[in-house]
Amino acid sequence: MKISTITLTLLSIYLSIYLSIYLSVGWIETESQSEFEAQQGLASPLGRSGRPIEVAAMVGLLAGGGGGYITGQVMVIDGGNSIDEARAAR
Repeated sequence: MKISTITLTLLSIYLSIYLSIYLSVGWIETESQSEFEAQQGLASPLGRSGRPIEVAAMVGLLAGGGGGYITGQVMVIDGGNSIDEARAAR
């Protein structure tokens, strides 16, 4: 599933904290992933779709004590797709 941008602001509503961090997530392997989405994941520099646990690990870091001084950032979790897209745009 391709999710353009997930904001941790939604998380802050539930946890009563304020975070100004955005996650930009690439192709993630899910039960509802289509064949097209799976092929896009295979075409990424890492050669696979991301796993939900990999996104959850970043959310855990940012929501826990490890992300206390991180703010105003876009954290990209896309298996290198954004690097390929930047190269193609040149």
